[in-house]
Amino acid sequence: MKMKSRYYARYSLLPALVFLCVFPCVIQAEEFRNTSGRVMSLFSVIKFPNIECQDSDGTKGECYTATECSGRGGSYTTSCANGLGVCCYIVQESWGTVTDVTLNNTYIRNPGYAGGYSTSGTCTHKIKPINSDMCQFRLDFEVMELVKPTSGTATDGVCGTDTLTIKEGIDLTSINYPPILCGLGTGQHMYLNANPGKNVDASIAITLGSGSSTARRWSIRVTQIPCGTLYTAPPNCLQYHTGTTGSVQTWNYDDTNNIHTNSQNYAICIRREKGYCANAYVADSASNSFGVDGSNTKGRGGAQCRNDFVGIPGASASGHGDSVERWCGAVFGVLSAPGLHDGANQIITYRTPFRMYVRFNGNADNSAVPRRGFKINYRQLLCG
Repeated sequence: MKMKSRYYARYSLLPALVFLCVFPCVIQAEEFRNTSGRVMSLFSVIKFPNIECQDSDGTKGECYTATECSGRGGSYTTSCANGLGVCCYIVQESWGTVTDVTLNNTYIRNPGYAGGYSTSGTCTHKIKPINSDMCQFRLDFEVMELVKPTSGTATDGVCGTDTLTIKEGIDLTSINYPPILCGLGTGQHMYLNANPGKNVDASIAITLGSGSSTARRWSIRVTQIPCGTLYTAPPNCLQYHTGTTGSVQTWNYDDTNNIHTNSQNYAICIRREKGYCANAYVADSASNSFGVDGSNTKGRGGAQCRNDFVGIPGASASGHGDSVERWCGAVFGVLSAPGLHDGANQIITYRTPFRMYVRFNGNADNSAVPRRGFKINYRQLLCG
């Protein structure tokens, strides 16, 4: 998902004598008197914005002068602002201690990244708002590979070895929000409430259990989002997608053991784009792209989906009329309930804001039936 820059219009100042400014910048004039007393002007400062940039290895950062980047404890390999600045990013590697994330655009990585790490223990990172205007933290799991949940044991989907525990400043983990995770999460993202004005910190705790020597890897990008922007997520959205097309999938979907993590309870929100009035959803064309409780060959809907389900308010074949609201089983998009259904369908909703609800309870069994979770593609439909 591509997003516009998530940063304030901050600027860097670069001393210079005379400079041709082809990058968007501001040249400030400074007056002085020569030996005859005449007032003259000398172009002395070049000002450029600290906008988002991308390093040569794909790492995203912000454009600063090299001196500013060093002062922030940052790293860079690529220039920006037409050579005036450097693409600066922050990396934190810690283990066995609590580390504060105090700067925007910080990467949390395992020791020895991009290699693996397998020493047991817990590391915790506290995320502190950079100022009182920050409403949300966004976590991008650019790489996330922990030990996978249990599989084939009749008590599957449990994070029995490793855990990723994320908390907002006001702890809601007692109601599984955000859910405790493990396994594969590369490419996922998450929004956390920064609770402005309450002087509380969010936290990320990564625990590696001693029962596995598997090499784990993670690279989590932490950015901070001001209140009231076009890219600020609506309240109570764990994920927020933009654009007229896209896909959403459950954590650990790429596990070949076909098991999702248990105890999930969250909303996925999709921004309604200008000129679009409806959203259409269809299961991905890959095999086993929908496995949410119930039969392994049939689909269910409505009240039959009590424990594990995907909920899309108002969705039906046309987006009008009755909706079963919930889907489960191995076929997505059944149009009537009760009963078991063979055929998958596209479903449409006109109900806004566009939201999907994910509910998995604490029990799963994939010993005979795949419980992969889901990958669902969406497409917004034009008004009229």
